Amino acid sequence: AGLKRGDRIVSINGQPIEILAQLKTQLGQLNAGELANIKVKRGNEELDIACTLAAEIPPYRLPYLGLIATEASEKILVREVLPESPASSVGIMAGDQILEINNSKINNLQSLRELVQTLPLDKAVSLKVLATDGNEKSVTVTPVSWPTDPIVKLAEDKNSAQPAAPNPGTGVVELPLGDVANKLFAFVPPGYQADVPHGVIVLMPEAGEIDQRVILDQWEPLCRNHRWILAVLAAADGQGWKPDEIELVGRTLTLLQTNYNVDPGRVVSAGIRSAGPLAAVAAFTQRTKFNGLLILGGGFPARMRLEGGQPLECIRSLIISDKEGIGAIAEKLTESGHPTSTMQGEVAELGKLEPAVAEVMNSWLRGLERL
Repeated sequence: AGLKRGDRIVSINGQPIEILAQLKTQLGQLNAGELANIKVKRGNEELDIACTLAAEIPPYRLPYLGLIATEASEKILVREVLPESPASSVGIMAGDQILEINNSKINNLQSLRELVQTLPLDKAVSLKVLATDGNEKSVTVTPVSWPTDPIVKLAEDKNSAQPAAPNPGTGVVELPLGDVANKLFAFVPPGYQADVPHGVIVLMPEAGEIDQRVILDQWEPLCRNHRWILAVLAAADGQGWKPDEIELVGRTLTLLQTNYNVDPGRVVSAGIRSAGPLAAVAAFTQRTKFNGLLILGGGFPARMRLEGGQPLECIRSLIISDKEGIGAIAEKLTESGHPTSTMQGEVAELGKLEPAVAEVMNSWLRGLERL
């Protein structure tokens, strides 16, 4: 109906609205299909908007255009266009500068992400770009639902080359949690530079002794080549994880955000085997912080109350397991607005993956940059 984030609701059907309870009272007197005449204040302007009330709210679906964008010199550039995607079908090309979507100017990468996540599905939107030849062009593109195929066909990351000389605070870094017995270390790519945002994976291995070398052998190439920081959080008790340790996942992320340039669009909670349910609870209860979930060999908590996805509060998951039933779990999550991919594969005790399985996992993680 034309409402925008930040609009202040002044009245509904002539009745003043000052608190949320008054809004609920006025809407509660109306039926589906009736009009709510809403007066809003937008900046210094007052607007009258007629809004038809819906009978039900359809489940959220994360929109997908099929491109990867990057921010450079205050410009938002298309770095890659995925094959057979809505963006590729209308001629968007790598190197194009994104100027507007639906007449809304794009000022930074985060504003682009926010705008894409609120686009209507299966409804054409206008996209204005500045092509590499210097000419502006406008195209009409129709978003589709986020694809759940775990195999993501991406080009090599041209920005992955990193300087050989390490910077302070890079490599293997011990991080203090202070008041708890849990150990925490991170691997920060030696070529990390503060002006380049990095994704974050908070990884919870199974409780017990951690072999740092085995973990780094698995994760270090991804971190070095594709701008990821890995944080490994150990259980305090070698016998198992406890529910109250969930809050440490968020604390770990906050600690990294304080010290490093974290890409808010690539923040993943990950759990190996018995730590998988804990990683899931951490991600879904902190959806404003995390947008990715990786379960390696573990299960999804059956009794967890699952809230439907919303723009900017949507978890994309990958479950790698050799157990039966992961397909049904993925379908349930996807139907609730959290697109979930699955892959059959064996996960060893320390999270060691077969090369083919690791390749799919790495491509899925890189694919979190897609819009």
